[in-house]
Amino acid sequence: MEGFNIFVTVGTTPFPSLVEHCKDIIVRNNWKAVIQAPGYDSNNNVQSIEFNSFVSDINELYNTADLVICHAGAGTCYKLAELGKRFIVVPNLERSDKHQLDLAGYFDKKNYAVVCYDLLELKSAINKAIASSWNPSKYNKEEFFSTDEIISKLV
Repeated sequence: MEGFNIFVTVGTTPFPSLVEHCKDIIVRNNWKAVIQAPGYDSNNNVQSIEFNSFVSDINELYNTADLVICHAGAGTCYKLAELGKRFIVVPNLERSDKHQLDLAGYFDKKNYAVVCYDLLELKSAINKAIASSWNPSKYNKEEFFSTDEIISKLV
């Protein structure tokens, strides 16, 4: 799949093992990628990968990527589900808290994304996510309308 574009985002918390695994897979497959990873040393001389600590227009990168690989951050996951993107969720188990496992489990159970719990299985997760036979469930955003009710209870 020449010209295949991947966007990898880890949010605001470093996740170096995900970046390294993604980098290796991208290089081996001759794909192109943008990797957003704070605190990551981007002096790797990998021409097919653009490294950024911060991106100003993440929506553009979401829209132009053939596949997004991300940490299990709520904002990232729900935005990608709303956009109907094919994406892989990798919970960051390097954090001291393990709350990303809960969100990853939810997205896995609902089939909104491919979830990769073990980075050694990342290539298999990519193959699943890009296969035409995998059909993610459609996410339907539910609007939150209880703002007035909450404010009335606080006042």
